[in-house]
Amino acid sequence: MLEIISRVFLLVFALTAGAANADNTEKKIELVASFTVLADIAEEIGGEYVEVSSIVGINSDTHVYRARPADARKVVHADILVMNGLGFEGWLERLVQSSGFQGQKIVVTDGLTVIHHDEDESEEGDHFELGGHNHDDDPHAWHSLDNGIAYATAIADGLKKAVPEHQAYFQQRLASFTEQAEQLDVELKQMISSLPENNRRVITSHDAFSYLGEAYGLEFISPQNVSTESEASARDVAMLIRQIREQNIAAVFLENISDDRLMKQIAQETGATIGGTLYSGALSDENGPAPTYLDMMRHNVTTLVQALSQD
Repeated sequence: MLEIISRVFLLVFALTAGAANADNTEKKIELVASFTVLADIAEEIGGEYVEVSSIVGINSDTHVYRARPADARKVVHADILVMNGLGFEGWLERLVQSSGFQGQKIVVTDGLTVIHHDEDESEEGDHFELGGHNHDDDPHAWHSLDNGIAYATAIADGLKKAVPEHQAYFQQRLASFTEQAEQLDVELKQMISSLPENNRRVITSHDAFSYLGEAYGLEFISPQNVSTESEASARDVAMLIRQIREQNIAAVFLENISDDRLMKQIAQETGATIGGTLYSGALSDENGPAPTYLDMMRHNVTTLVQALSQD
């Protein structure tokens, strides 16, 4: 009988201790990112202390995303909301207001030097801006690795504020991410340096890569402006086709978030080849070529260099 009582006591003690340990388990910070690039960077910085989810999924276009009731439920329960800003997620502020979100909001482009498209279209010279007179701030700042590091820094600062007891942990992960990004930047610049100066014009479906062009000395031309919400006009497409022919641009590139029919039509009419698919505003799944932000940057430049080198 004494042995049975002892066993029961030990069992009760074990269950009680287990429950106490479960109660003492630290709750993870719930972080919601607007799209997959931000979600990946947040995971890199947050590590084991953060549960990250993305509103807009893989291979999806944030410009034209339609928020759902499930997104409002996700946002209202978040401790931190990370967004790009600069009008990239035009629907997000309405979602935040309707959800009743009360957490911390991080806008990763705050304080960055932004590319501002403010050129009249012109048919003269080596380059023209398509899409009419454009006064838009370009929101696609993540296509510069320097800005990617700035994004990570903004997220790290927000996490340090939310969980100050883990500041050293977040800082260490930020340092690791920064080192990887800086090493990749050197690698990509070496790859681009192999291209002749007169063979660095790139045709894409919408104007998403100006930061990449500025960082690596490439010129990106597109029939759509910085948002996919507006369609390219017939006049813009005709002007682009003429420029491709006059300047012997050999390759056009598709985007993972865009309908590829227009670019295929342009390639067919000009004789340009399809250089590959670039990841502009969303990552791929884990089996694709761009499952992380750094993978995306490497894939895009590798794809560009391989195609342009064949000219």
